[in-house]
Amino acid sequence: MLTRVPEPEVMDELEEVQAYDVMDHSFVNRLFIDDFAQITDLSQPLSILDAGTGTGLIPLAMIERFPQLQIRAIDQSAPMIDQANCHLAKCDSRDKLCFAVENACDLPCPDSQFDLVISNSLVHHLPDPLPFFQEACRVLKPGGKLFLRDLARPDFEATLESLVEMHAGTEGPVQRQLFRQSLWAAFRCEEIEAMLRQCENLQFQIAMTSDRHWTVTGQRAAG
Repeated sequence: MLTRVPEPEVMDELEEVQAYDVMDHSFVNRLFIDDFAQITDLSQPLSILDAGTGTGLIPLAMIERFPQLQIRAIDQSAPMIDQANCHLAKCDSRDKLCFAVENACDLPCPDSQFDLVISNSLVHHLPDPLPFFQEACRVLKPGGKLFLRDLARPDFEATLESLVEMHAGTEGPVQRQLFRQSLWAAFRCEEIEAMLRQCENLQFQIAMTSDRHWTVTGQRAAG
């Protein structure tokens, strides 16, 4: 069994940010948005917190498809948010999306503010994801939904290297190493489930949804 090797919580080296931004995330991002749409009533305006937004590609694509959404997208890395704002400057729906440098484990938001909290690929960056899960539950409205996805750490190093070759084999060496480090730093489903069980008023399900991702769907209890 592979032992988890944490990576830096904040990706703030400009070279890494630029390397991450040019990686081909289109398939996994599109799948994330498609799956989000399946669990969400998009017939009405919704307020969303996107935690660990990186360079903002997912919320930018979401606003383009679903302009009725209002999204606050946060990341602890100032260079990531700078790059996200560069993308936002080219967007026609700038009033629907706000990027901010904030810590997802200590949110400056009042209780019960958002209809949904979403996150893609934040959790493996966190030394301890439990404070983020607890904050996500706190800022959700009663009945609000949680939709999280991240990498799952493989059992064996050979499996990890096979995933790197399969999903980043055509990328440059910096991108391949970023993906390799992320897999080493990822949590297994059972580790995430144990943390989520410590969150009050949260009903959730977790499942492996690809050869390298787990997905959590949840809801804050209405009462």
